[in-house]
Amino acid sequence: MLGGVFARLILLDGIAPLRWIGRLCERFPIGFALAVGMGIGQNLASLFPHVQPSTIMVLGMAGYLAGVTQTPLTASVISMELTNNQGMVLPILAMCLLARAFSALVCKVPVYRAFTDHILEQHVAEHAARSSEEKPS
Repeated sequence: MLGGVFARLILLDGIAPLRWIGRLCERFPIGFALAVGMGIGQNLASLFPHVQPSTIMVLGMAGYLAGVTQTPLTASVISMELTNNQGMVLPILAMCLLARAFSALVCKVPVYRAFTDHILEQHVAEHAARSSEEKPS
């Protein structure tokens, strides 16, 4: 259901929802990205009647994870471990590389970099607050 809402937003509104979804996933674990990607794949499966829906769902999951995290190799490995199907290796790798390339056009900062920057900013602010409290006037 959730993936269906996101897929409709993407198809109707274009690129803007992709940025919103990427920002939303910065706050959620990878499992959420896998579920959203699988939901998008499920909604897109009807466009490919000659392919099994589970194949499109796995490709959607892999592509969405690679796009959000901008780590195609990690997304490929996670997806291949989840499927345990050697016949899906090349399609998963191709999808992850394409998703990473498209994601780099939409969002310049990968999610892990955004996490790191946010944590470092918090640390610097806390350190500055502590050191200003310790200094006598």
